[in-house]
Amino acid sequence: NKTRQVLRGLKSITNFSYDWGTNIWTLGLWKDVILQASEDAMINDLYVKAELNDAYDKAFIRAVWEINSLTNVNAKLDITLTNNNNNNILHFTHAVSLKAGDNKVVWEKTIDDPELWWPAGHGKQPLYILDSKLYIKNSSIPSDGSLVRFGICDLKWGQLDGIPENFINPLKLTVNGRR
Repeated sequence: NKTRQVLRGLKSITNFSYDWGTNIWTLGLWKDVILQASEDAMINDLYVKAELNDAYDKAFIRAVWEINSLTNVNAKLDITLTNNNNNNILHFTHAVSLKAGDNKVVWEKTIDDPELWWPAGHGKQPLYILDSKLYIKNSSIPSDGSLVRFGICDLKWGQLDGIPENFINPLKLTVNGRR
């Protein structure tokens, strides 16, 4: 079979039908396709990292935007951070100077008394929402926007002390200072 030879190594041989199964062609589009349009600049990615202090009463938030710009342009990021109850924690405008090509924009903020995220069965799972809109020059219409939901927690793996050498799982997980 010519198709099997061409796709050898790329597809499982069971995709090409046997007496116990049907022919399954796993090529082509199988999910929705989305076309996005933007002005001179577009947000490719938004990454948020939250770190807690040792007392768990302050969270250091670091957001990184990866923005692709067609030209050198001045822009602004309109940033809104809300909590699980849609309470506006802060609203901030961050001026950025974009160069043609790929850009990284970093924004950092400290939150006092953050609501901590806990695993299921150990507490609440509050989420924060960071919503950002990118405006080019003095336009009132955003060129692009991005939204990310995140929880604030501290997860640490550590070695258990005083256990037998052949112990199956010598690791402990600590969540927000609690084992």
